[in-house]
Order: sequence, then structure tokens, then C-alpha cells
Amino acid sequence: EFRSLRIVSTVLIVSMAAAIFYFRFVHDLIWVRIVASSLILSLIYSLTALSLLKDIPQAQRLTYWLTGGIFGVNSLFMLTRGLVVALAPPAQDLFAPSVIQTLTFLLPLFLSIAWTFCFFILNSERLELELRAEVMERRTAEEAFKKSDDQVRLLLDSTAEAIFGIDL
Repeated sequence: EFRSLRIVSTVLIVSMAAAIFYFRFVHDLIWVRIVASSLILSLIYSLTALSLLKDIPQAQRLTYWLTGGIFGVNSLFMLTRGLVVALAPPAQDLFAPSVIQTLTFLLPLFLSIAWTFCFFILNSERLELELRAEVMERRTAEEAFKKSDDQVRLLLDSTAEAIFGIDL
């Protein structure tokens, strides 16, 4: 499943690059580039959110929901951006101050910082869970070793008494 998701994501990224290349160097239409990249990024963010929200480990439920939610918000924003640009008249000045331009530059920046932070937390939680499991495994092994050691001592003591008839 991960492999097929990676293939789909790769195809989407190559498609976005081809659309940007075509609508930049062959037929220069910036609004089409914005729409194409926004819709494809929206789809990629949606796939990421769905993969994070599917089969969530119980111990990391909150962090997975937070990270998936951030990707979902970014997906919705990119979808909205693509639709607004597609339905609005073509922009004459791409860098003219507007609410959509401000959001276009600031929101993805803040969301990328947020999901990066969430990925650090997810990794930290995973490492902590693995460390706890390792500690429990080691404790179980030490207890089994101690029990086995006690049994061997008892067996050796009773064997020595039986063979030599001595009281140790």
C-alpha cells in the first residue's frame, strides 16, 4: 500500500512539474500554473492526511490527529486557492497585495512549520515507545535469568548433597 501511494505521489509531482513547465515555457499562463499546482498539492496533502489518519497507534492518537489535521487544513486551503484563481479573472500583477496573496504565502509557511514540529513529536513518541518496550523486554529477560539461575543453584545444591551426602 505504501508503495502504491508513493507511486501515485510521484506521478502527481511529475504531472505538476510538466504542467508548470508547459504553462511557463510553451503557453505562458500563470493562472493555469497556480490552479494546476494548487490542485495537485491539495491532492498530495489529502493523501498524506489520509495516510496519517488511517490505522493510528493508540499511544500516539492525539499527535497523529493533529498532524493529519494540519495536512487536511493545508489541502483545503490549496483546493480553495485553486478554485478562487480558476474562477476569478486572471491576475494582472501576481505580487499585488491582497488577502489571498498574503494567505498564499503565510499559511503554507506556518502549516509547514507546524507539521514539521508534529513530525518531531511523532518521532520522539515512537522512540519513547520503542525504548519502553526494550526496557520491559530486558526486565523480563533479567527476571527469567534470575529464576533460571535460582533453579540451577537449587539443582546443584541438591545434586551435591545427593552425591556426596554432605550438607552445604
